[in-house]
Amino acid sequence: MHKKICNCKIEPTQTIYQISETAYAYYSQGKYEQALPLFINCYEKLKNGLGIDHIDTLNAMHNVASTYDSLGKFRQALLLFEEYVAHIEKKYGADHDETLAAKSEIANLLKNMGKFDSGTEKLLLDTISKQTMLLTKDNVETLRTMNTLGVMYHAQGRFAEAEEVIKDTYMRRKNILGQNHTDTISSLNNLAVLYDVQGKSVLAKSLYKDCWDSEKRISGEDHPNTISYMSNYAVAVEKNREYDLAVNLLEICLQKLKVINGHDHPKTINIMNNLAHAYDALGRTDAALKMYKECLQKFENIERIEHPDAQAVVHNLAKLYFKIGELDTAKDLLVTCIEQRKLKLGISHPETMSTMELLASLFKTVYDIESKPGVYKCSK
Repeated sequence: MHKKICNCKIEPTQTIYQISETAYAYYSQGKYEQALPLFINCYEKLKNGLGIDHIDTLNAMHNVASTYDSLGKFRQALLLFEEYVAHIEKKYGADHDETLAAKSEIANLLKNMGKFDSGTEKLLLDTISKQTMLLTKDNVETLRTMNTLGVMYHAQGRFAEAEEVIKDTYMRRKNILGQNHTDTISSLNNLAVLYDVQGKSVLAKSLYKDCWDSEKRISGEDHPNTISYMSNYAVAVEKNREYDLAVNLLEICLQKLKVINGHDHPKTINIMNNLAHAYDALGRTDAALKMYKECLQKFENIERIEHPDAQAVVHNLAKLYFKIGELDTAKDLLVTCIEQRKLKLGISHPETMSTMELLASLFKTVYDIESKPGVYKCSK
């Protein structure tokens, strides 16, 4: 969330304000790469001119951190957000609305980094409790924190709790902000994702399409949010066995995100994973195999290989190797994936269970093969 620069007392103040507004214009269009150097420029000028504790300097620091987050540069974002929270808490106190909003953003960043542990949950619950007392439950900042909590519950596989929080957030946002606000659309998308994993695919597909159409009207066809919802709809289309349409939509999404976010942004890589899955469904095995491998290499390059998103690629790649009969490779990948998912998500998480079931199926196949004389045997 962008913060305004408006109380500058250094010269030339108008120049700094104009730079900040130009940066915000880029940011609001999803052009984060163009926004980042301008936000950094503002921050450096204000820090040198006003000092680190001035509110405009802190707002500028916040804008840089938010842009790093949007670019998928989570470590840089976390360092700046933690510094920002320390200064804001010192300036206003631990229970000030600005401090609470900043802690909410740190929790959201930790969620983006795949840190779904009890510490992140406690931070969110404590922040919501204080925001509810200070600002009411219908405040935009409270709802933003609730949204993060609901998404984290979903990521943890706690679907009943996720549904309760996400539905509540969606209804409150709809009543306060309106159906066509970007925050409301985000909550509706989260609800659709939840319905999707619960097997309500027809309803989810309809909601994905609504989100895509609404965001397109508000933010334009090339905004990252629009592309994200378009990608979700494409995945739902694939589940409906409309493989050619799914591939076409995902290829468009991928080309757009490569231009907007770059080739190595986590969201770009996730769409590559979805496209590889669609290629596999369409029977384009070589293309799928190549793209899965490219996804893993990119996750390695950005030091994100242990993140649940990367493990989704490992699972899909293993499944493809299993399908084409490369059982040893599939087995090694599945064992690695299970260990990572147990560590990050827990042994009872649906994604961990899914990978364990696939490994069990592979072992059954190996047993069936090895029980027949004169055929290939998988190594133990």
